[in-house]
Amino acid sequence: MNHLLHTNPNTPFQFNVTPERAGWTTLSFRIQHCRAGETISFATGADEIALVPLQGDALLQVDGNEYPVNRENVWVGPPSVLYAPPNKSITVIATTDFEFAVGSAPADGIYPVRLFEPRNEAGDPWRWRRHTTGQGSVSPPPPPPAERLILFEVYVPGGSWSGWPPHCHDGYQGSPYLEETYYYRIDPPTGFAIHRNYRFDTDFDELLPVRNGDLCW
Repeated sequence: MNHLLHTNPNTPFQFNVTPERAGWTTLSFRIQHCRAGETISFATGADEIALVPLQGDALLQVDGNEYPVNRENVWVGPPSVLYAPPNKSITVIATTDFEFAVGSAPADGIYPVRLFEPRNEAGDPWRWRRHTTGQGSVSPPPPPPAERLILFEVYVPGGSWSGWPPHCHDGYQGSPYLEETYYYRIDPPTGFAIHRNYRFDTDFDELLPVRNGDLCW
């Protein structure tokens, strides 16, 4: 299975990773573009969703309520994040060209629709910076309430490790089972990163060269 997807800026959906495509059971993730003036609507169905603006301005509508969001780009300030439970219809009205991410997973619907506003970096549960050393990295603060979704923006200085020390989240040898995607933005966009998936005591070992806008899982 190919665990590296390259960005395709010429399509509305840069990525649309589903459980069927990834070979797991719950998590879906997509990156979507809207042109200025465009309106799109989608239903959450049986899933909870988190919508994260990446760039541009838009008006989000749910249950007759309106939530304006804007973001210059991922490098300038933390985002607002819209959370919606199952059985909701979401409308996105793009004021400018608008790019956003959507993560979703099955849920019972115990949490309400909510827009999490950006705060300062230290107190923002959606955005944190890994300060990496040879001995490890800081732990993130707890994410906002959701039934299954866990979402972080991780800012990693150039030349540093992000997932250190090495660990796994696939249930192997009693580890927690988490279905995960990793969406990369790199500054400058001509840079690159290395994503590695492996098990230390098996033959499974893949090293994935990642460019700006690529996605791994």
